[in-house]
This record gives sequence, C-alpha cells and structure tokens, in this order.
Amino acid sequence: RSSFYSSEIEMEEDLRPTLDRFAEDTSMIGFRYLHSKYKTWFRIIWGLMLIFSLGLTFYQVVERITYYFIFNPLATHRSFDAPTEVQFPSLLICNKMQLRASSVAKYSQPLLKTMCYLHDEEGAFNSSDHLQSFDHIDLRDVYRQSLQNVDDLVLSCEYDK
Repeated sequence: RSSFYSSEIEMEEDLRPTLDRFAEDTSMIGFRYLHSKYKTWFRIIWGLMLIFSLGLTFYQVVERITYYFIFNPLATHRSFDAPTEVQFPSLLICNKMQLRASSVAKYSQPLLKTMCYLHDEEGAFNSSDHLQSFDHIDLRDVYRQSLQNVDDLVLSCEYDK
C-alpha cells in the first residue's frame, strides 16, 4: 500500500509544475487565479465563479438548442401568384428646369444670356435696363415653345417585359 501511495505523491509532484505552467499561460479568463501561488480562499472563490460561469454557459447553450430545434420548429409556407393584369404605377416627374436653353437660344441668343443673369446667387431678382431691349419678343410664346416635354425627360420606359 505504501508503494502505491508513494507513486501517487510522485505523480502529483510531477504533474504540479505542468499544471502551474498551464495555469499561468492559458488565455481562459480567470483560470490563472486558480494557480497555487494565490491564497486558498481566493482560489476557492475563483473556482466557484469559474464553475458557475461554465455551468451557466452550458445551460444557455442547451436551452437555446432545445428552444430552436425542439420546442420552436420553423414552418415555411411559400406561395406564388402570377397576376394576369397589373396596374401601372403612378409616376410623377418634377423638373426644376422649366425651359430648354436650346429652344430659348433659337429665339435669341442675347435673351438666353440675359435670362441667365436675372437672378443672383442668393436668388434675388436683378432688374436690368438690358431687359427692356427684348420688349419686341413675346415672352409667353418663348415660354410655350421652350417648355420641357416628357420626351425630353424620359429616355425609355419599359413595362410588362
């Protein structure tokens, strides 16, 4: 019996440096505080905290697995419908460029240049004596002929392809 006991002590003495080295070098949080260089009461507290944390982790993993795979099975129902008639969506185009510069330039190149300088950078109106030189031009006609139309705004439109 004594030879068995002495071999057990020798094995413990051989194992202790290996465990000490593992405890110092491991990256497992809190495990190094179980090392023999700390006081016994401190190691007991850390051991209990470590066992509690591992138990809680194990409990949560098992609980989530049973919840998602056993108690809460996922049922998927897919249905497809191919409607024979679809309403075309309403489309609103708001263009801030009301006039085409090329159309205004057809009437009068100086008029286009003057229209460009009617407002300053803050948006205030610049009254100019130069405007009166265009009294012979009917501005309503210029606006009517120079307005943007849908063909200028929409390059292509495809539906029900």
